[in-house]
Amino acid sequence: MALEKARAVSDMHICGVITDEVARKWTSPLIYSYEERKAVIERIEYVDQAWRQDSLDPTENLKKIHRKYPNATILLMQSHHLWHGTLESDYSQIVLRVLNTVATQDQKV
Repeated sequence: MALEKARAVSDMHICGVITDEVARKWTSPLIYSYEERKAVIERIEYVDQAWRQDSLDPTENLKKIHRKYPNATILLMQSHHLWHGTLESDYSQIVLRVLNTVATQDQKV
């Protein structure tokens, strides 16, 4: 449902897929490898691209997206309840402030 919602509010949906090393720190044992998880995500109709993510914090991927698509507005959507608290970098906080502003403006319309 979260992937469908993310795609519905965007022109392009890039989904970060955490590496096995990160996944093991978060939950263990792993049921599927990174390559298997990425292959599944890539086949979901609501996902345009699946990118390797080396941390629970998506900051590095956000920076890569910004470099690749400098004129894009980045919408960061939380995909899991355990993700809370991983968005500690200044860059992620800037993205979240922009999103909160957009969401507040949308509610006024």
